[in-house]
Amino acid sequence: AASARSLRSRRVRTPLPFDQDLIRQVPKKLHTQKLWAVWPQGASLPCNPFTGSPASSRDPDDVGTLDEAIAAVGKLQCKWFDKKEERWHTGVAAGVSLLIEGFVGLDFDNCVKDDQIVPQVKASIDLLVGYFELSPSGLGVRGLLLGKLPPKRINATDRHKKNILGCDAVEAYDERKFLRMTGRRIYAREGQPETVLGTADLVLEDQKGIDSFHKRVFGEFK
Repeated sequence: AASARSLRSRRVRTPLPFDQDLIRQVPKKLHTQKLWAVWPQGASLPCNPFTGSPASSRDPDDVGTLDEAIAAVGKLQCKWFDKKEERWHTGVAAGVSLLIEGFVGLDFDNCVKDDQIVPQVKASIDLLVGYFELSPSGLGVRGLLLGKLPPKRINATDRHKKNILGCDAVEAYDERKFLRMTGRRIYAREGQPETVLGTADLVLEDQKGIDSFHKRVFGEFK
């Protein structure tokens, strides 16, 4: 069975505590790339790790390296605008976010139940070559894979589908999307060395696996 450290069965949204040693378990090739932002307690929106202002996925000045983002956690005052409340909020950076750009990011929402990853998600990640971790809520799974998604169609279900694989939703991205990361790794194929999976450095492309997953979850691209 797939194993994950600190899986939590309670359906709550209190973020897991940030651990700078754990976060360094993300693929090493991403550590020095300027793809990292921070997120403040109480919000999922990314913020610039240098200024604390809202971060744009299109502005290279709004992201830094992993070390630069880690240095801001617990210290940097962030500000963000709540569209529902129509007002600005402030809060200290509580974790780091990775900009998905040039590789594939997967997000399985609410797929950890009774302290276990639901079977449909476990079966899916067992078939993929990549890096997987527990989401900040402790109730979801994030994945990073080397490859790309099929071209976008008009239909939004190309990238986001609700109530599938035993999850509240499954999302897939390969550009201009921030994902909050924890470094709380999940070893999909039990007993397989990291060098076989390529998860340590995200060096093994799995385009066939990505295509198959996309077709199974979001439908065949035509």
